[in-house]
Amino acid sequence: MGLFDHLLRDIRSVTDRDGAQNAIPPLDGAFSPNDRLDTCVPIGAPLPDLDDVVVAGDGTVYVSAGRRVLKFTGDRLANSDVVIEFEDDAGGLALHPDGRLLVCVAGRGLAAIDPAKPGAPSWLESADGRALAGLTSIAVSAGRPPLRGRRQHRPPSPTSGGMT
Repeated sequence: MGLFDHLLRDIRSVTDRDGAQNAIPPLDGAFSPNDRLDTCVPIGAPLPDLDDVVVAGDGTVYVSAGRRVLKFTGDRLANSDVVIEFEDDAGGLALHPDGRLLVCVAGRGLAAIDPAKPGAPSWLESADGRALAGLTSIAVSAGRPPLRGRRQHRPPSPTSGGMT
């Protein structure tokens, strides 16, 4: 049997449903094509530098985009407000069980904000004597947030002095 015979047999085993091998059709089940994204309605202008999204229990959507954290509320999330703007890029978001919004900020650390009355955030800038300047994501479980480190492809922030 030659090389092309093997190749042809393999192609037939994938595409021929009635074949003896009962091949699995490509793009079947969870991977079947659909048009769900085509039917989505945009909820506003594009957000440059979008990084993370978190949804609160009341349906409020918080988004980190560039140096800002935005809040979307209302019917079809039509209302948007800037919650806070940082000196460096805002990254990963999480909601603490006590209601605070946690934001990973490049070059600085972890900011905790009360979304109901945003003002100066509380900062966690180090743990065990090590700087948390390169945080990119966070998850909260039972009130204790495990931290994740910097992505390799993310360049250091120009205002962080290379410490991201």
